[in-house]
Amino acid sequence: MGRGTGTAIDTGIGITEEHRALAHSVRGWLARAAPPGEVRKLLDAEGPAASGARPAHWEALAGQGLTGIHLPEAYGGGGGDLLDLAVVL
Repeated sequence: MGRGTGTAIDTGIGITEEHRALAHSVRGWLARAAPPGEVRKLLDAEGPAASGARPAHWEALAGQGLTGIHLPEAYGGGGGDLLDLAVVL
């Protein structure tokens, strides 16, 4: 497959069905917990550096263990890897 065709290329990263399911789950949660319109209003009103620009949604994401999904379970993480973290974030 040539470059610049606008189609997906095989990156060799190894995205699995589990990764796709995780991304779908996080996307659904995020749409409910931090609706894009709400986030846009916050950013438009206060800017990205404002104290309210990182609302409780980030804390909720961390509370679900998703920000530590790549850390070893021995340290309180999810036991995943950096690809798992990339899928979440």
